[in-house]
Amino acid sequence: RDFARGSLSGDEPRLRLVGVHVPPIDFQGLRDAGFASRAEGAKLVQLLAERGGDLLLAGHLHTLRYSSFAGMRAIVSGNGGVGSEDKLDGVGLHFLAVDADPAAERFDVSAVELE
Repeated sequence: RDFARGSLSGDEPRLRLVGVHVPPIDFQGLRDAGFASRAEGAKLVQLLAERGGDLLLAGHLHTLRYSSFAGMRAIVSGNGGVGSEDKLDGVGLHFLAVDADPAAERFDVSAVELE
């Protein structure tokens, strides 16, 4: 938490990407799949809301989900351990292409599916 607080202090950088393995909260409520401690997940969400984050990327769940919380976009993209024939939640193997445009203070994200 101290690392996150220090990294999010001040006004720079103006464009902030936050990456975590497990989403801090299950923002779609489908699998109870956030941090093991809801209190710790809530603390990180509060910190992001206070200090500002633009994009949260998480993995762990074998899915591709787009959402937002605490004023930031959030994407869960996880397919580690998924076989090429598996399509969990209808989503096959993929990766995210992330383009940062600091001048426009924007991230463009697209999922690239693999055959």
